[in-house]
Amino acid sequence: MSTNQHDDVPSSLQDWERMQYKSFRKWAQVKLSQRELTLNKLEKDFEDGVKLFHLLEILTKKKIGQPLTVARSRIQCVSNLGLSFSFMQREAIRLENIGVEDILDGNLKLILGMVWTFIVKFDLGFAMTPGGRGTNNDSNSNSNSPNDSNNNNNSNLGSGTQASAGLSGKNNNSTPKATSKKTAGSGPKGYAAIKEFLLDYCKRIGHYKGVNITNLTTSFQDGVAFSALIHYHNPNLIDFDSVNPQDKMVNLKNAFDILEDEYDVPQYLDPRDMANVKNPDEKSIVTYLASCVAAFQNKGSQDAKTAIAAAAFSAMGIDTSIISTQNADPKKCFAFGPGCELISTAEPA
Repeated sequence: MSTNQHDDVPSSLQDWERMQYKSFRKWAQVKLSQRELTLNKLEKDFEDGVKLFHLLEILTKKKIGQPLTVARSRIQCVSNLGLSFSFMQREAIRLENIGVEDILDGNLKLILGMVWTFIVKFDLGFAMTPGGRGTNNDSNSNSNSPNDSNNNNNSNLGSGTQASAGLSGKNNNSTPKATSKKTAGSGPKGYAAIKEFLLDYCKRIGHYKGVNITNLTTSFQDGVAFSALIHYHNPNLIDFDSVNPQDKMVNLKNAFDILEDEYDVPQYLDPRDMANVKNPDEKSIVTYLASCVAAFQNKGSQDAKTAIAAAAFSAMGIDTSIISTQNADPKKCFAFGPGCELISTAEPA
């Protein structure tokens, strides 16, 4: 499969597919970097089972418990991948119609579907509750709603269970397949609920000039909505009055840089794709936007704690500048509260 030299993306992909490929690859790269592992090609880099093994341990915060082999042959790759697929079955990580051979053969659509399932289960749910503590333990959270559409017919690539169904043509695989068992009466969970939550969350910036959020694709394409979200949470970080809807690339790059520098949000989106792709990939934008919301919530929680501490220090006549952890002088810091009181000055016998 040939690749686009500039982005190292398979050249056969459509624009929105390229956007999804790059976004999902970046997500996996960020996760794997926790173990100093790199990932360049989604269609190749999982085939020996090593990076999938580590990715699952990172996501679940659990040890798979069995050693990997050095994969020098196809059968050794199968063995390694089998460990991960068996682990996914035990952990109720439900995929559909994807098996070991699909990864070995570089079936990109199914591999993207697998990565999307991981994103929904382990990342997106965290944005749905305050403080980033979400619904990632919901065993049904990776299944897409039957009404899930991308507005742009972007439903063939990396769309979780629906994208995986019927694509591999390998119904006789002897290796494990993770299958989906939907729970009756589980309520409006999963991707549809996450989209609803994000749209509702963004209502708070609806009063900003130039912001009209009707979807999770083109409504964010000129960068104005991202700029408004930043300004809403911290007006000191961006001059919103200078944001020009015509300067898409400038707006997007500036917003993404601020979100990375100030909120530690990885740049899952490429400003070039956002500005130039006619029908941006919804799942890529949802992944990034959910990360932004989780970061805003976590930052807000930290800021609230800082404000409480500042009020307490001020009431005691203490310089509140010492609560800054970035430039704190240890000689000027102290602790107070239960457990910090001096109990006795007597020396032990």
